[in-house]
Amino acid sequence: MASTTTDEQKQDAHGKSRMLHPVAMMLLIMLVAVGLTYVLDSGEFQRQAKLVVPGTYQLIAKERDLAALVAAHPPASSIERAYPASLFSAMSAIPAASPKVRRWCS
Repeated sequence: MASTTTDEQKQDAHGKSRMLHPVAMMLLIMLVAVGLTYVLDSGEFQRQAKLVVPGTYQLIAKERDLAALVAAHPPASSIERAYPASLFSAMSAIPAASPKVRRWCS
C-alpha cells in the first residue's frame, strides 16, 4: 500500500491544521534575508538619469562582524564600506515603513 498524505493526516490530534503561523513565516523570511546580507557581496552600478549603465558594477567592501548582528544601531553603509543588516534594524523596519505604506496605498 503506497503512503499518501491526505488532509486528514495533516491534522493534529485536536483536528487542527498543522500549518506554520503566518507571522512565524514572515519572521523566518526576515531572518533568512538578514542572514543573506552577511553572505552576499555588496555592490553598485553607476547610473545616468536613473538608468543603470551596463558593465559598471563594482563591489563594495563589507564588514562581516557577527557583533553587528545584535547591534541596536548598526553603522550606516556608504559608497566606501557596506555593513550587513542587524536583527534590530530588520525588526524596526516594519513599524517604520507602515505609515509610508498606508500613504502609498490610500
